Amino acid sequence: MAQGRTWWSIAAGIVLSAFTAPALAADDSSQFREKFQPFLAKHCVGCHSGEKPKGNLNLEKLPLDLADTSARGHWTAVVERLAAGDMPPAEKPRPEANEIQTLTAWLSPRVAAAETTARAAQ
Repeated sequence: MAQGRTWWSIAAGIVLSAFTAPALAADDSSQFREKFQPFLAKHCVGCHSGEKPKGNLNLEKLPLDLADTSARGHWTAVVERLAAGDMPPAEKPRPEANEIQTLTAWLSPRVAAAETTARAAQ
């Protein structure tokens, strides 16, 4: 496997059509707010918000700016932890598998495309 590439970025490139622009289009931002922020609010924000968010990840303040290296790194971690079943933790209510799949399938190719664009610019 190429150095620095994660399993999901490879899978996203093969299985899903990646977007070429690192910044999300207005309709992507709208879709994220409508479809995925409620998921995050229900399953994630309770622990990942406030003055001392778990894992130092505050999802209420995390921008969906995938061109930003830090934000992209955090969203990468979100996708990886959700896909691996690490989050939400076992003692918390679990979302349906299709909810996780829908979010990770939507976010993964966008993160991968932004990462590809950033690497090409180096």
